[in-house]
Amino acid sequence: MSYAMVDVEADGPIPGDYSMIGFGAAIIEPALDRVFYGRLRPISEAFLPEALASGGFTREQCLTFDEPKSVMEAFREWIAANCKRRAMFVSDFGKMHVWWR
Repeated sequence: MSYAMVDVEADGPIPGDYSMIGFGAAIIEPALDRVFYGRLRPISEAFLPEALASGGFTREQCLTFDEPKSVMEAFREWIAANCKRRAMFVSDFGKMHVWWR
């Protein structure tokens, strides 16, 4: 089994109303050299400037990012190429951004 650490950057605190704008993953192994990162164009008009600032992006930059479907398809291909067996995803739910509080 392969373990992949995943992390998401968003332009607001809740899914549905706001958009995922960054998505990354790394296969957990000593070298940490098998990584994936994609930037996703927003799917909603709603956003919080302070949420974007925590990721270092402006709204204008986000509007130039890739289509979400193509990023997630690329991630599916990356998982298939890097996880020979079943993949297990882990994330750090304890890391909360200041703008969520």
